[in-house]
Amino acid sequence: GCSPSPTATIGCMERANTLLVCVLVGAVIHTASTSSTTLPCAISPSPRIASTWQHRVDSLEPPFPSLTPIVGRLVLRGGGKGGDSHHKHNQEEPVLCRYKKGGTHFEIMCLPTLVEQFREGKASRDDAVVGREVFKDAKKGDRPSAAELEATFGTASHEECIDIVLAQGEYQLTVAQRKAKTDEKFAAIVTYICSNYIEGGTKRAIPAVRVEEAMNHLKGLKIDPFRSVWFQAQDVARKIKEPLKLVKNEISATVTVSMALAGPASGVLHSNGGIAKVVEEYEEDKATFTFDFTAGEHERIVSDLTKATGGQYELKIHGADVSQEG
Repeated sequence: GCSPSPTATIGCMERANTLLVCVLVGAVIHTASTSSTTLPCAISPSPRIASTWQHRVDSLEPPFPSLTPIVGRLVLRGGGKGGDSHHKHNQEEPVLCRYKKGGTHFEIMCLPTLVEQFREGKASRDDAVVGREVFKDAKKGDRPSAAELEATFGTASHEECIDIVLAQGEYQLTVAQRKAKTDEKFAAIVTYICSNYIEGGTKRAIPAVRVEEAMNHLKGLKIDPFRSVWFQAQDVARKIKEPLKLVKNEISATVTVSMALAGPASGVLHSNGGIAKVVEEYEEDKATFTFDFTAGEHERIVSDLTKATGGQYELKIHGADVSQEG
């Protein structure tokens, strides 16, 4: 015989390749129809997260319709080659983090453990989120308008809105995660009460074990893993005040700043729930604030005043021999 032409050879190869692809696809579909086969493929929804999407062909429940494959469900798993932190959490399931304000709520997809690290300043936004979109309903792919974002967050920037949702939103927890977070909040409330209250009769510090026992005997006490320690501690302190004879361990102090910094200093003192009885006095070149605060608030007051005034203030504790300058 005669040798086939180059064109004929190429045509045969193309048909053979097409046939091979069809056979492989058919085999995958046949296998998937009888089991929950997964086809992993690496992606990077944000700069510092490498995720794995699993295409499960036994259901159709995409969390992000714009990224929906022809068939299958996308399951995003955080982690990857971004460092040791990511390796530790590369099997963590993403969950919804919800932020409610007024009659509206917004959602983002996040990794629970990394949300906590974000709030502690140990992880970035890109570490904690999966995708970079804010939703009104993530399951339906319902996105808010720029006007809706502006009305709720004061900005239409998705990145700034995501920061707020991560910092203040509530996210779904497993039973183990909820218990661990609730236990942590319980311990923080005990610490707060011991730091800010004393025994009324003896003026002595109250042992943590007594506070714990009193809290454990309160009927119907529910610790919210998301609500702030300060608010919950106030409520608990009111309920155990009588049996433990609690009184606030209050300290009197005076802060002096220049007139140019009077506004920021006043804002700090009036916004702190642990500060009471603020008396303001103004002179030509300086402002003086006299107030009472609970002992456990000292570090926070110093930190907030330093940020607000750039360290340009003088704090004098009444009864102490020295004053503290920022």
